[in-house]
Amino acid sequence: MSTGSIGRTESARDLAGDQPPTDDDVSITRDGRRLDTPAKVIAFVDEINASRAPAASGA
Repeated sequence: MSTGSIGRTESARDLAGDQPPTDDDVSITRDGRRLDTPAKVIAFVDEINASRAPAASGA
């Protein structure tokens, strides 16, 4: 009896399901902030970049 292997794409599809994302499928930061608008994502990335700037200049 032969068993077929499952490719990476098939496994991810099985885990994620075949339905498109819903309106409440958003990234959530460690501190619980919902990144549900482009402005919130940009502000979060700006925070990360600001925290990295002092570390990079001190190295």
